[in-house]
Amino acid sequence: MAVATFKGLPSECCGNKTMERKPSGRRRVFVQTESGCVLGMELDRSDNAHTVKRKLQVAFNVPTEESSLICGDMVLKNDLSVQRDQSGPIEIIGCSDVFSGTKQLAKDIMKALKVGIEPIPIQSGLGGAYYFRNCHGDNVAIVKPTDEEPYAPNNPKGFVGKALGQPGLKRSVRVGETGFREVAAYLLDHDHFANVPSTALVKVTHSIFNVNDRVNGSMHPNKKQISKIASLQQYIPHDFDASDHGTSSFPVAAVHRIGILDIRILNTDRHAGNLLVRKLEGFGRFDQVELFPIDHGLCLPENLEDPYFEWIHWPQASIPFSDDELKYISHLDPFRDSEMLRMELPMIREACLRVLVLCTLFLKEAAAFGLCLAEIGDMMSREFQGHDEEPSELELICIEAKKLLDQEECSYFEAEVGDKDVTLFHLDSENQDLDFTTNIEEKLTVFPPSQFGAKNGNDEYTGPEGNCVPNISNLSVSVKNTRIGEKSWQQLGVKQKSGFLAGTSSGNTSVNELPASSSFVKLTDMNEEKWNQFLENFHRLLIPAFNNCKRWNVGKRQRQRLGTSCQF
Repeated sequence: MAVATFKGLPSECCGNKTMERKPSGRRRVFVQTESGCVLGMELDRSDNAHTVKRKLQVAFNVPTEESSLICGDMVLKNDLSVQRDQSGPIEIIGCSDVFSGTKQLAKDIMKALKVGIEPIPIQSGLGGAYYFRNCHGDNVAIVKPTDEEPYAPNNPKGFVGKALGQPGLKRSVRVGETGFREVAAYLLDHDHFANVPSTALVKVTHSIFNVNDRVNGSMHPNKKQISKIASLQQYIPHDFDASDHGTSSFPVAAVHRIGILDIRILNTDRHAGNLLVRKLEGFGRFDQVELFPIDHGLCLPENLEDPYFEWIHWPQASIPFSDDELKYISHLDPFRDSEMLRMELPMIREACLRVLVLCTLFLKEAAAFGLCLAEIGDMMSREFQGHDEEPSELELICIEAKKLLDQEECSYFEAEVGDKDVTLFHLDSENQDLDFTTNIEEKLTVFPPSQFGAKNGNDEYTGPEGNCVPNISNLSVSVKNTRIGEKSWQQLGVKQKSGFLAGTSSGNTSVNELPASSSFVKLTDMNEEKWNQFLENFHRLLIPAFNNCKRWNVGKRQRQRLGTSCQF
């Protein structure tokens, strides 16, 4: 199987001026095989997939008869062709002006390579990563090839065993797909609000990259120039990371801004090691620092995962948002962000974009309601009971929103049947497991509208009058025994394709859905119409949930959480 990474417009090629502009009828793509081999091509409208496969077979001597060309969620079949790869050592994949800084960075690296200043492998971490330097020998960028990630075919540190597109360290993030997530985090950091370093997806060619033996996966010396798809991120000179420094000196605004980004992208790996700390020099700046968030490869999962927010229990996270932060949050537009990512990163999956939309809407409403960063992060985090996980408050809201969606469909069906004068018979059964509308231990109760729509005795707004809004506190109790552990799901009698719990193993097929065993809520089983209705239901459920959060946070004990970080 081959993976095609497209650019909608001609890109700038560093080190090869003849490739800077191309005819409007042609476009440049990069094709990456499951083993990590990359070939750059120019395509005409008349070209087809068979031509691409033949060129791949000639270039890499690999069988392609039973393979498919994949771009994100799509299988490509026709209208492709190729020319010889004439690009330079580094080529930016993307033509947006936001990559202008990265393009200059690539040119500086090119100059250093010409005078013999070679990149340096980074020994730490689980994946392959390399420092690229400038003419002065200073580290200026970190390059991470997608096929050298943990579990990827060419991982240089022994963590191999999976093909590109299979579930990775986090089951909702596929092997080989952390690179574009790094770029997505940078693109979503509007106005450099959270200080994410400049990041771009590149095709980079060098002999330092690792290629494992195809038989046993072991490394072997490589002297040939190897082309790879990789993320290239600006290197930030720093004094230490957050794990080596007391958090009390961290600016409140910096913690808030990083937390806002983490919530939007559902970062599942915000540990202290990927928060860089740099001391500020100058008079009157004693013990003042600035923070730089890095390593966003495990953000934007394909399902709602349990996030890992290192900052969730820092004092700064319990301080209310400032007016500037609230203004920034209010101006966020997840639908516009999704369109931007589709344009800049065509390989991104729709499931990731739905997670972005859902989490951004949740942040906007929670911040407007008056919740602080810690409270929002807490509502998004799962709680552990023994060895099992319980769904987060965010997931409970989504479960109820999907249940309301199912009820609306049932009501519509009954109305359609009623119009045809067909009598429906209710079949009683002693076996209550046949109730397919829910397999949760206790049903998620929807209370009548009369219980909502006004302020209660505590002056708390409980939702718009006339809408059928569930009592979220009862909802939390009703699924308190719902956990991800396999035994717990079996006890609940959940069947593989019942409602929102459906999901199958994807095997080695990139376009198939990931296993749902790590998620309580599935967002990809809805068409566009149902997805929009789900978002409406989700929005209606938020105010009661926020009220419940405020009540229970008074004197609430700290959540019991496990270390789910995947530092690498």
